Amino acid sequence: MAITPWLNFHGIGHVGVYLFFVLSGFLLTKNLMNGQGTKAFIVRRFFRIVPLYYLVLIGVFILQALGHANPLYLHFSSGLSGTALHFLFVKGDGIFWTISAEFLFYLLLPAILLFTNRFGVIALAFAAILYFVWYFSVFLGAPIPAPKIVGINHSGQFIDVFLCGVIAAFINRQVNHSAVALVFIVALLVTLIGVARSFLGFERELYDIRFASILYGAAFALTIVSVHQGSRWLTPIMNNYVLRFMGVVGFGWYLLHFAVLQYVNTLAVPESWVRFIISFGLTALISWLAFVLVEKPFIRIGHKLTSNLNTTAAR
Repeated sequence: MAITPWLNFHGIGHVGVYLFFVLSGFLLTKNLMNGQGTKAFIVRRFFRIVPLYYLVLIGVFILQALGHANPLYLHFSSGLSGTALHFLFVKGDGIFWTISAEFLFYLLLPAILLFTNRFGVIALAFAAILYFVWYFSVFLGAPIPAPKIVGINHSGQFIDVFLCGVIAAFINRQVNHSAVALVFIVALLVTLIGVARSFLGFERELYDIRFASILYGAAFALTIVSVHQGSRWLTPIMNNYVLRFMGVVGFGWYLLHFAVLQYVNTLAVPESWVRFIISFGLTALISWLAFVLVEKPFIRIGHKLTSNLNTTAAR
C-alpha cells in the first residue's frame, strides 16, 4: 500500500523476507549450538509455527469455498490436494511460500550443522554460493532442473539465504561496526530506489536486484552479527520498541496483513496515507491478539514438552 504517490514501498517485502530467513537461520543455529537437542528443536518449531498457520489455512479454505479468498495472496491452487499439500508444508501458494521454505530449513538444519562441523564454515559459504548460482541460472532461464524440494512460486528455495544466517552464528570475531552500518544503509537505499514502486521520484530502477538473494543474505548476516555484538550504530535502531514488538508478533503480522489490507481497501477512505495508518494499526492489533490467544499458549506447550524430554533424557 502506498503512503503517498511518491512513497509506495510495494515490492520490497520480498527483500524483507530475506532478512527474516537470515535472522531465522542465525537464531535457530545459536539455539542448537547452545545445547538444544534436535528433538526439542523440532518440537518447539512445530508448536511455534503450526497452530496459527493451520488456523489461517482453515480460514482461507472456508473463504475460498465461499468464493471470497484473495486469488493473489491468500489462496490454494489444485483444490483439495493443493490444500492437503499446504498442511503438509510441501506446497506454498501466495504468501504461504515462505512457510514451506522455512519448514524445509527446519528439517535440513541439523544436517547442515553436521556438515559445517565436519567441513567448516568456509565450505558452507561455498555451498551457499553454489546454490545461489544454481538458483539464479534457473531464474535467468537456463535449461537446467530447478533446485526445488517443496513447491513454491519461486525459482529456488532460498537455502542460500538461510545458510547466510547459519554462517553468521559461527562468526566469533568482532566485525567493523561502522563498515557494516554502511553496508546496511547502502542495501536499504538500493532497495528503496531500485525495488520500491515509487520512492522520492525513483520507480523500480533496478527491480531485478531483489532477486540477488546471496548479496542481501550476506549484508543482513553481517548486520545481525553487528547488532548481536552491540554496534553503537545499528543496535539502538534495531532495538527500538516498534521493531521489538513487530519481532514478537511478526509471524502473525505476515500471515494476516494482506487480509487487513484487502479489507481496508474496501473502506471509503480516499487518502492513501490514512489507509496506511488504519492498516498498520489494525494489523498490529490483530497480530498481537493472534500471538496472545494462539501462538503464546502453544509456545508454552512446546517448551513444557521439551522440558519433559530433557528430564527424561537426564534420567
